[in-house]
Amino acid sequence: MKAAQDGEGGAAAVVKRRRPRRLAPVTLDEKRARQRAYVKKSYYRQLDAVHELKKQVCLLEAEYARVIGRQSGSTSHLPRSISLSEDNKDDEKVHALVDVYARLTLQKEELRKENEALKVTALIHAKFERIVMLALDAEMKPLPPDPEMPILIKPYTLEECQRIVITTYNEILTFQTGYACRESTGANVLGWRDERRVLENNQFQFSVRKIFYGRTAAELSLTGWHVTSTPKFRNVYTESIDVTFHVLQQVDADNVVMYRVLHSLDGLYVNKTLFLTTRLRTETGYIVLFRSLDPEGRIMEPKSLATEPEVEADVGCTDSKKQHRWLNLYSWVIFDEVGENGEHCFFDFNGILPNQSGEWMLEMLLVAMRWENIIS
Repeated sequence: MKAAQDGEGGAAAVVKRRRPRRLAPVTLDEKRARQRAYVKKSYYRQLDAVHELKKQVCLLEAEYARVIGRQSGSTSHLPRSISLSEDNKDDEKVHALVDVYARLTLQKEELRKENEALKVTALIHAKFERIVMLALDAEMKPLPPDPEMPILIKPYTLEECQRIVITTYNEILTFQTGYACRESTGANVLGWRDERRVLENNQFQFSVRKIFYGRTAAELSLTGWHVTSTPKFRNVYTESIDVTFHVLQQVDADNVVMYRVLHSLDGLYVNKTLFLTTRLRTETGYIVLFRSLDPEGRIMEPKSLATEPEVEADVGCTDSKKQHRWLNLYSWVIFDEVGENGEHCFFDFNGILPNQSGEWMLEMLLVAMRWENIIS
């Protein structure tokens, strides 16, 4: 009896030990994870259903097109005596309407496909238009003002530029008639030849010339203009020369007012030049002019360029110790058409420099050679 009770007690103890433990309460993160898993599962289930419906739509459209095509073929290719009963006018009208309906349905399907293709093309064009507009906005966005660049407070008019150009061109024609009085070293450097002529006021005129075969005057003048009417003008000078160019006014397509800052080779001066660059059509080709302008009352300079301290004897003096001065610029490039059909170009780079400027004469020859490298 006691043994039986002990057995029952042991069984009860075993039952108690097998009772499931009480689970811990579900946390908020676990609820969110379960919700995300349920939503994800529902999403993919719906996605599979959509794919299946699309397949069914494609099959139905194909079957519909096949039936319409067969119906259209049966009504259009069969003889009237076989396909329609001549005695039954109602059947004839029905078949005629079915034929029209079949053709319209096919046309509708073709237009629908064309419309889808046009939508894709329109999206591509709209995307390209946005890209172009963003690029234009970035290009047309005004650049922050350069604190070292002066401001043209009194812009030049086109009439003023034309008067300057006419006067300068007449002077150039006078200079060009003095070829008989010119001297030359007789050197030929890569096809370049030099000539010079001493002028009044201790100045001399130089000329560096060459013929470019197979290149027209219009082509070379336009290529050179894109360089000499922009800050890229600096590229025709030696790297050791400290010079910068700024565009102050774009008068029109062929007249630009520019500003040059040139540090002298001896390190004593900061030479400033306000000048007009012009591309002009002539009877024999083109000419590009560079003529200095009077800055008085025209520009307002930054403080760093407006000061004019005394000259320092030290060649390595800093910019703040250099003397600032205005320097004249008077040069021109002639692009003459040569050859029976003007297929070649005679390039003639001219200018006026102070006498005894041997280093600048050499630099002008190097400028012409760099110009050749740019336009080539």
